[in-house]
Parts: sequence; C-alpha cells; structure tokens
Amino acid sequence: MLLILGTQELYLEQEFLMGEGVQLLLQKDYLLTIMLLLKKLPIKTISQCRWVSKTWYDYILHPLFAQLHHVRAVQNQSICAVFRGPRKLFYLIEHDYFDNFRRHVIAILLKFRELRQTFWAHDTYNVYDVVGCINGLICFSPEGGDNFWALPYYICNPITGEYIKIPLSPHNYIDPLGSGIGFDPISNDYKVICILGSISMVKNESWNEEWWVNSPSRVTTVSEQWVNPVNKIEDKGEIDIDEQTVVEVYSLGSATWKKLLINDVYVSGMIQSTVFVNGCLHWIAYIPDAVILSFNVATEEFKIIQLPPHENDNERGLMIIREHLCFLHGFSCGSKDVWLMTDYGVEDSWTKEYTIKLEYGYLPVGGSHEVIELWNGKLLSLNGEERLGYYDPEKKLFKRITIHNLARKKVELPIFQVGSLISPKNIRN
Repeated sequence: MLLILGTQELYLEQEFLMGEGVQLLLQKDYLLTIMLLLKKLPIKTISQCRWVSKTWYDYILHPLFAQLHHVRAVQNQSICAVFRGPRKLFYLIEHDYFDNFRRHVIAILLKFRELRQTFWAHDTYNVYDVVGCINGLICFSPEGGDNFWALPYYICNPITGEYIKIPLSPHNYIDPLGSGIGFDPISNDYKVICILGSISMVKNESWNEEWWVNSPSRVTTVSEQWVNPVNKIEDKGEIDIDEQTVVEVYSLGSATWKKLLINDVYVSGMIQSTVFVNGCLHWIAYIPDAVILSFNVATEEFKIIQLPPHENDNERGLMIIREHLCFLHGFSCGSKDVWLMTDYGVEDSWTKEYTIKLEYGYLPVGGSHEVIELWNGKLLSLNGEERLGYYDPEKKLFKRITIHNLARKKVELPIFQVGSLISPKNIRN
C-alpha cells in the first residue's frame, strides 16, 4: 500500500487520491504501484516520465502530487545543485549524488526557456542575478549596479522547465537595494519583494514632486527609536524630508504589485545575501549600522534583528543551518565565523557555531542558495577556485567534487535547494 512518511504527507496523499479528475486514474491498480515507484526515483527522471502519455503527464504535474513529492524530498533532505557552466548554460546535479556524498558526478543540461531573451539588454549580453529560491522554484532578476536595466523578473522550475514572467512594476526604473522571494503557507501564495530604498517625500512647493503617487500604501514602523532627519538638498536650502524606505511586493496569487512603506528608517544600503526561514525573508541592511532586516511574508511586516558582536570585516552574509538563521562574517582570504540564532528573534540567543577555514580562501556569502547543510552536517558549497565540493566544519577540510562530463570545472551562480515538481503556473489564482 501507500508509503506514509508523516501526517502532512498522509493528508496530501488522501487529498490527491480523492481529488476530482484523479479518480479516473485510479481505475487501474498499477497506477498505485507507479506512484510508489516514482516517489523513489531521482526528480529529473520523474519529470521526464510525464512524456510517457497524457495520463502520466496529468498525474505527475498534478499540484497535489507535486506537493506530496516535495514534502518527502524535504524530509529526506534531497538536495539538488543547479549552476551555470560552459557557454553560460545551466546544469543540474541530481540529489542522489549528494545523498551518498559522491565526489564523481555527471551533470544534466537544463533548458531555461526564454531566460536569455528575457535578460537581453544593451544588445550585447545577458544581465541577471539570482534573487533566491523557494520550494524548488528559482527567481531571476535584472542585474543591479552599473548594468541595471528595466527587465521583468523570471521565475522557473529548473526540473520541469516551466516558467512565468512577472510584469514590470510601476517603478521598474529604480535599481532595488535588495530583493527576495518568499512563500506564505497560510494563503499558499508566493511573493517577490523589492526594497527600493528611501524616497524623500519633499514638503517644499519649489520642488513639489513625489516619486510615488496614486498607489495605496501600508505603513509599517519597525522601531520607535528612529526619528525623521532633516536633510539639506543642494541648491534647495533647508527643507523637511520624511525618510521612508519604499518596498514593492508582487503576489503571484493575485498577480498584482503593491507598495509598502517602512516609516522612520533610512536604509542606505543592503547586502544581497537573502535567506528565507521562519516564514520571513532576511537581508543585511545598513541603517546606518549593519543589522538584519526581516520581512514576514504572511503579515507583510518588517522587523530589525541586531547582529552578534563581530569585527569590522569585509565579508558578511546569511545562511541557514538546521532551519536556524545564521550570520557569516570574515575576510575575503581568511576564515569565517558562523553564528547561529538558537531562538528565533531573541538576540541574546546568538551562538558561535564554528569557524570555517577553506583550502582556497572563501565561502560564498550570497545567501542560502550558495551554501547548504547536508544531512550529516557537511556543507555543500564552492571554494575559492569556484570548484564544487563538501566542507567538513569539524575537520575543516574541503573535498572537491569532479564533474566528469564538463571540460570546464568552475561553477558559476550555484543554486542549492530541494528540487520539486511544483509548477509556477499553478500558483496564480
């Protein structure tokens, strides 16, 4: 009979088996056997099985089956690796290699449809960043900085190849200080968040311009200790300015953009090292000192978390260990300390977990998708030579992974996550 791994999986299995349209599939007993077999296969193989017939296609891509499969994969910590390799092509390394800590692997070529066309700017090259990943979905955004261009966000499932594009926001011309993608389990909705920075609402008739008009806003005050500064604008004299951090939020469920305002907080800069844990997105922000800025995806409220005591080093980032928020800091060519928040939201619970010393210098600090903990405590990451491998925090050793079917061994844009069959097209209401 059905293999049950927990209460959530039992509920999903029962709901799947009783769902409309699926009862027709159960007229043949062998489909129950297929269900058991598919659940044990590598995820890319399961995805390819959908091409056997229309019945299999509908079965494998059914939303409830995708949820059921993902629950099992999360429980088993079935980590996949997606990365950019030679000729800017993307590849996948299946979870069964990492489940058994194999050091000799084969990468599968992925096809991200319209990714290059979406981020083709300046008529010369592709410009995009990884915003983050959630439940097997990856979100790409236009590259920030000097190469910023007003382009739509792109969300895809690298396993199935399905994707959607998010329409341009009302203020797409602003290069965000930070962005992220999160999931609200209460409404079963995914949200993309763009922190645009502090926009001054000027109270001077000689400069009567608001950058943000004709849009309803929700105001969230994160701290009572911050006061509105009075800034001096060149050639404008002394004028009062209300400093507010402006945020755009896109809901995939409602397919709409809206704005939020964080009152009385001047965000001067952010580190794009985003993690999603405890239902909240987290960034390192400067207001003006470095803090962790968290955003509750369900309630859409912001909160400030103070960092643990640390030196004025040049690399800082966030990561997740055992579902706990972690702060990583150090120098580019030296060791890095990892602090773990044992009790979420309680700043006194920061505990130094260990110090990472790498063979070739550094560990990526771009967010949870660049380094991930495996089931035995080892870290899957890159070293300073952009080589994939396992890092043992106890022995302080890094062991390379050899990708045999790629001539170029360096890995770009690593994305480590639990893969899924969840379709971004099924999220919209």
